[in-house]
Amino acid sequence: MPQLMNPSYPLAGLITHFSLSIVFGVIFALVVVPLLSNARLLLIGGIAFGGLLYIVNYQILGRVLFEWFDPSSPMGPNPWFGLLTHLGFGLLLVPFFLTSMSRSAR
Repeated sequence: MPQLMNPSYPLAGLITHFSLSIVFGVIFALVVVPLLSNARLLLIGGIAFGGLLYIVNYQILGRVLFEWFDPSSPMGPNPWFGLLTHLGFGLLLVPFFLTSMSRSAR
């Protein structure tokens, strides 16, 4: 039997996603950005980072921790939308580090 919607769920989801976005942005800044030497590699690194987040968070942790992430569940999220949003997150990280790359090149 599906659980009924509680008014606190959207707020909890927003807080969780914003917090995780901050943590993942810091990980990207500390681990990925120092390995990349130009804007093209940073763009590729952002897309790869978003794809890795999708695989780990959505496909592995989501399926292990949350029963509604099962692809056969009618209440489950759309995996294509999940992939696009995670790739978009990786792309949205890139502009924040382009200026730091141009400063370090000088």
